[in-house]
Amino acid sequence: MGVVGCKWSPHRTPANHISQSMPLRHKVWIFINIALIAACGYYASITTRFDTAGVERSLLALSMGVLGLGSLFTLPSFSQRGKILAILGISALARLVLLPTAASDDINRYLWEGKLTSLGISPYQDTADSPIYSAQRDEYWQQMNHKDKLSAYPPLAMLSFRSINALSYSPLSYKIIFMVLDLFLIAVLLALLHHHARPLRWALFYALSPVSLIAFSAEGHFDILMVLAITTALLAISKKWYITCGIAMGIAIGVKIMAVVIAPLILWRTGYKGILAALIALILPLVFYHQDLSNMLHGLREFGTHGAFNGPIHQLLTSALHIDPLQPQDTRQLSLIIVSLYAICCLIAFTVMLRGKLWAATLIALGGLILFSPVVHFWYLSWLLPLVALRPRLSWVILSLSASLYFLVWHQFEMHQSWDLPSWAKWAFWLPFFIVLAAENVWVIRKLRFKRKPSSLSHSPTISIVIPTYNPDPASLQRTLTSIASQTLPAHEIIIADASIDKRATQIPSSSHPPLHTISTPKGRGLQIKLGVESATGEWVIVVHSDSTLPPDAIAHLHKAIVTNPDLIGGAFGQRFTSNSPGLLLIEVMNEFRATLHHTSFGDQNQFFHRQTAINHHVLTEQPLMEDVEISDRLNKIGDTLYLGKEGRVSAEKWLTGNFPQRFRTIIEFCLKYRLLFYSRKKRLALSQQFYQRYYGE
Repeated sequence: MGVVGCKWSPHRTPANHISQSMPLRHKVWIFINIALIAACGYYASITTRFDTAGVERSLLALSMGVLGLGSLFTLPSFSQRGKILAILGISALARLVLLPTAASDDINRYLWEGKLTSLGISPYQDTADSPIYSAQRDEYWQQMNHKDKLSAYPPLAMLSFRSINALSYSPLSYKIIFMVLDLFLIAVLLALLHHHARPLRWALFYALSPVSLIAFSAEGHFDILMVLAITTALLAISKKWYITCGIAMGIAIGVKIMAVVIAPLILWRTGYKGILAALIALILPLVFYHQDLSNMLHGLREFGTHGAFNGPIHQLLTSALHIDPLQPQDTRQLSLIIVSLYAICCLIAFTVMLRGKLWAATLIALGGLILFSPVVHFWYLSWLLPLVALRPRLSWVILSLSASLYFLVWHQFEMHQSWDLPSWAKWAFWLPFFIVLAAENVWVIRKLRFKRKPSSLSHSPTISIVIPTYNPDPASLQRTLTSIASQTLPAHEIIIADASIDKRATQIPSSSHPPLHTISTPKGRGLQIKLGVESATGEWVIVVHSDSTLPPDAIAHLHKAIVTNPDLIGGAFGQRFTSNSPGLLLIEVMNEFRATLHHTSFGDQNQFFHRQTAINHHVLTEQPLMEDVEISDRLNKIGDTLYLGKEGRVSAEKWLTGNFPQRFRTIIEFCLKYRLLFYSRKKRLALSQQFYQRYYGE
């Protein structure tokens, strides 16, 4: 049936279609968060000592991670303010519930060395068990680990410990301060995501990860000082606050020296002002302990080079090269190999930074530091999680979940008096991560063959809308056009690529704003989209199906994303069904998960792309089915894509008519078979034609 008598007025407001899926999404989200808080509370109740043994800690940490992802992907479509309050609220509640957890034994050193600093005594003079400190020994000294080693904490960290001790000389004071700083970090992360037009819910990749939840509020590790400073530096450089960026990086290095590996990457674009600010922030605290710098560096070297635990590459090389850890010559040889490999990693990071990909470069440098380290504790992953939240990577998300196995070390110690992970746990900890990381890097390497599109920063990009139609429902098409006409930032034009038998669909007025044009095309959505894009004149194109609508600020949000992400070439907005059922909610969550972590989108999610890039690199396809997956895959091979999280409304009629389970199974089958043919476009085209005949019976 064609569109008969469909009058389109750009001044009409979208029909108020109340989605019944939203109440269900609210209920599911609330249920998941209640379960998450319960898991946090149970974890706190059983962890009465930092070395509490048993498998329960690992199971609970894993449960917290899975529930945190569930909270992220079922977060309702609140207003921006509502999302911020929801994210900060659940993050704060989870951390408060974890506060009673027994603190790590590391906190005893924070307390005692902060005490020395407040007394005007240098903690760098000698090891903690030295007689010169006998008068200062107390209960925290008694519980301190590694008393026979010099302190490895930089002066700014010592001054921080002294300040926290002034509030209260107890582990709880550290945990409360670190919890508050952790929540402030989440707020900074939200500001970063907003600045770069990325979904605010991505902050939950960090906020509800078991790594960050347990590391700071539960165990009280001071790494939060460095992670907060690095995240602040990233926000500052995004806003071109170069002096603030320099100060933040100086603080990051001043509290944890390994931040120095990413300083050149972040400070490269700040100029002399940022570099000078970083040096001042770093050097000032050193003045207080300038006489003890050699001892501090010696302590840092001891902690960084002695011992080995859970370092994947270190353990692999030790086994492959038959290294004897008791032989100094063997350990020196291993250290030289690892340092050389990490130097290559840093060189790659620097090259990536020069190509304008600062976050990716920072992730490579910090991630490499962890992977090449001989000792890897679970909280080290917190260094990376803000970067994962800014640009989600499935490999690091998986590692944040498998890190839950870390707590088996205490079970192993209790059972076998061996401070190590069981052999199977080491494989389960690292192997899934490396498999997915390798697959992700295959895509990255492929992208290097293509030239980047011209930057859109110098002007205001124009955005066209292409709507492929075939005998559309008049009311549905009306809603689609009205949602486009109601945009806060108008589209450049609308192109309807119509393959309807009844050509009266072209009778829609074309004198409105934005201009609307209808072109006649052969049947087949891939071909219709291709012809519509070729007819468009805008620099960017959004493909909107005739049963979908755009949220009012969709085009404005895309405009912001283009301007703040100059390497962006495409992506998707997202979807929400107009009806309510558990099955439809499952589809929404699966689609969002795939678009976020696998960067593959469907047409129902309102795909967009840079028009000339799509044409030059043959992104468009004439496939009658699965054209959306093919477009998404081809975009991913040549540049950066982004899921915007500005979900449009999609009619659920096609899911509600017929057998839902059968349709669901068929779609899953299609996607899996299509995905397995990634190596051949010709075979994918043939398969899509078979799918079309089977799916539509034509």
